[in-house]
This record gives sequence, C-alpha cells and structure tokens, in this order.
Amino acid sequence: MAKWAASYYGSNVIMGFNEPDRVEGSNMAVDEAISLWPQLQNAATNGIRLGSPSVGGDAASGTWLPDFMSKAQQHNLRVDFICDHWYGANVTNPETAAEDLRQYLQRVYDKYGKPIWLTEFALINFANYNQATGTYTTVYSTWENQARFATLAIAKLKALPFVERYAWYSLPAPSSAATNNLASGGRTYTLTPVGQSLRDA
Repeated sequence: MAKWAASYYGSNVIMGFNEPDRVEGSNMAVDEAISLWPQLQNAATNGIRLGSPSVGGDAASGTWLPDFMSKAQQHNLRVDFICDHWYGANVTNPETAAEDLRQYLQRVYDKYGKPIWLTEFALINFANYNQATGTYTTVYSTWENQARFATLAIAKLKALPFVERYAWYSLPAPSSAATNNLASGGRTYTLTPVGQSLRDA
C-alpha cells in the first residue's frame, strides 16, 4: 500500500509512524514498529527515501527513538533521515526557545548522524503529560512571542546544514493558541502575525 501510494502521488519520500510513543499518536511498541518496518522499506525503492518515525518525546535522549534506531541497525533496516517534532516549553521567551530548538536539533544530529526533517514545530508548552492517558495541560504563547519565535527559529534552522526540511505546526483553534498562520474572515483568509513572520522568514 505504501509503495502504491508513493507511486500514485508521485512522492519520492515515505515517512514512518507518527508519534508512536504517544497514546494519542500511533501508539506502538518499538518491537511492533520494527516488525512492520520492512514493509515500508520494501516500498521505498527506486530512489524513494525513508524517514524515521516521528516521536513526540525527546528523539535524542528519550527511550523510544533511540531504541528503535538501535534495533533497526541490528536488523539491518534502512532509515535515511530523522523525522522529528519539537514544541518549545518556554512560551514567554522566544529568544531562549529558538536557541533551545537549535541545541536540541544539534543533539539529535550528533546522536544519529542523519539529515533531519522537523515535521512539526511551534512554541507550545504541553505541560504535565500523562503517558497512560495521553492528556496534558497546554500552555500557549502570545501572538507577539510566537511570531518572534518563528522569525528567530527559522533563521537558526536555515543555518543548520543537516536540517533538510521544516514545517510549522498551525493549530487552528482556539484563537488564543497563537500558532495558526491564517485567520478566517468568512470566505477569505488573512495572515496572522505568525503567518506574516513565516512569510517574511
């Protein structure tokens, strides 16, 4: 199915499971992901690249992705690049948060030595995460801090040669979330402060 989908849509990339370390994600044990990985690897032929699972926790010093990558190596399974998510807990200081992101990605690269696709990032503090229930308290930033963070973070991402792709996480609601890049005006949409920063960056 993955091979057909990639071929049908003209894709040259297949990305692995989404947040398998989260109950509200794909919620998979490492061994289950390893057992299924050959299907993705078999689909990633003829120049199609294969990205790692994207974990919701720390990709460098957490447990899920390091365990997966170790077992993938043991089973001679292929991972061409690291997919990752990052949300900044320091919602009141965009300068510090942008540097936290840079340092984090450097740690991830130092650990695996592979290109990185940052497939979700924004300034949101998912506090008090409960692994068993998949619930947490969410603390949002202000529009001003979020927009400033977007500008600073993208400048740092562009300066990291191992970061191949990055994608902002635009949370559509509530409006206080201050991460969405478009605001609805009925039949038309306008750029939010975050959208303006992303455009200009």
